[in-house]
Amino acid sequence: MSKYAYRFFQTAGILASVLASSVILSNIGCAIDQGTSQNTAQEIKCPTGSVLKSGECIEYAAPRTAAKSETTAPPSDSKSTPSKDNTEPPPSASKSVPSPENRSKAQYYLQQGHQEKRKGNLDEAIALYKKSLEAVPGLAAAEMSLKLVQKQQKQKIQSDKMDPECRKSTSDIEEQKRCLEKYFSFSGHPIHPKIIQDFSTWMSDGGDQVVAINLNYSQNSNRYCCQEDVDFTIAENGKVSAAISSQKGESLRYIFHGKTTAGIYVLEVYESGGGSGVFGQIMLLKTSEEFRLSGSPARDLVEQPTPSLVKSTKQNIHLRKFGNVTLGDRESHKIDIVNGALIVDDKEINIPPL
Repeated sequence: MSKYAYRFFQTAGILASVLASSVILSNIGCAIDQGTSQNTAQEIKCPTGSVLKSGECIEYAAPRTAAKSETTAPPSDSKSTPSKDNTEPPPSASKSVPSPENRSKAQYYLQQGHQEKRKGNLDEAIALYKKSLEAVPGLAAAEMSLKLVQKQQKQKIQSDKMDPECRKSTSDIEEQKRCLEKYFSFSGHPIHPKIIQDFSTWMSDGGDQVVAINLNYSQNSNRYCCQEDVDFTIAENGKVSAAISSQKGESLRYIFHGKTTAGIYVLEVYESGGGSGVFGQIMLLKTSEEFRLSGSPARDLVEQPTPSLVKSTKQNIHLRKFGNVTLGDRESHKIDIVNGALIVDDKEINIPPL
């Protein structure tokens, strides 16, 4: 054997011995660590809500578990026993799901109520809406319909105080003017408060801006909708008041005091933008009878041999604003019409001819 071969085998033997020693030491270390961990686990007891990690107790958040699906039991006739801590069950647990049969009944009564309402049979409609709610308590469509028809019934009670001729729409201009003078009504209803609101000038502005509105095309229109939103009453003294309000707290209410000998319609108006302020004014209005002009679209009009507009065959009634008197914020004043004269706080107000 050459000296080089001898050195090769000698080096290989040394490497093998070192490798074997490393393996033995590694196994011994693992055994020691394992034993140490077991001993530590036996010696250290962590409190509830924590775990042992690297020889220390560390708090942890319990994992969320999926809620078990529960079937709501039908309501029982027997009274439930209150819990010891007097806590009430959540709202969802106390409500039962309506049966298909009750749902069908509720829809049937709801549709029948709509039909009776369209016929004008308000008492029958109210009874049917209530039956719908008995079948399915809390049914939103039935609750809303019941609320609207009850309001409509109150309006009908007030409308019945008017002369029969003033409860309906008419094209007779003399009849229209008579109903305006007596009830401040047009086309069977009191003038919509939104029309009066358009006459009001913003507090940040001054003077008059909107000064005339055509009642024939405004009352009962989409712009000044809807009569169902109006609360109106006719007092024993014959004075008519009408009001509207919004969910934001905005409101407008007017009281029609009558017509002066000078032909001025006197309205006491109060308006709120939703805050604490309620601003009042005396609004002075008159009516006029006006024709209107109409024509074809411009592209057709210019093609006519003699382009011309068309004058209406009947006049329309325009409600016109001629002025106002400020009443301030929540101030109390006594307003009346006596012998055709405007009286404010027992003082006659002179109105010059217009």
